[in-house]
Amino acid sequence: MPLVKTLFPLLLRYAPLLHGLFRRYRSARSSQRYEQQASVRQSEVETRYLRMTLDHDSGAMHGVVLVGVFKGRALESMSAEQLLNLLDECRHHDEESVALLEAFLDRQYGEDWRQHDDRDESDPGGSGSSDNGNRSGAMCVDEAYEILGLSPGASSEQIVEAHRRLIQK
Repeated sequence: MPLVKTLFPLLLRYAPLLHGLFRRYRSARSSQRYEQQASVRQSEVETRYLRMTLDHDSGAMHGVVLVGVFKGRALESMSAEQLLNLLDECRHHDEESVALLEAFLDRQYGEDWRQHDDRDESDPGGSGSSDNGNRSGAMCVDEAYEILGLSPGASSEQIVEAHRRLIQK
């Protein structure tokens, strides 16, 4: 009890100092939390075909296809061949999406994917398109059926109806 009587006046005298120290400690903790939250910096870009997110700290890119044959698919879940097909589709409809998708392919596959991108020049009449390297040429029949969501041999009425549905989207 005598010790409490002696320390109590000192505690009252130095209470504002202790209060200031406590506030500084609390402020330092909250700014530390803010810095941790600020360190998760991301950019998001949206084009007609793609919504992409870039994590500035890790450099990781994530994307989702917004329209077209691959609508709703995450880019990370698509094969290289599917990504190249999407790239061809974007080249015909949206140049902004082409730039984003090429950046994604560069991060995923390095420069190697560009060799496979020229598949129609190196594989005429094969699995590539039938335009013999001319990207502005017509697509092959199989590609047209795939885009329309039909199997080869579909009737004219089915083709017209599928085309109308695609145009309305």
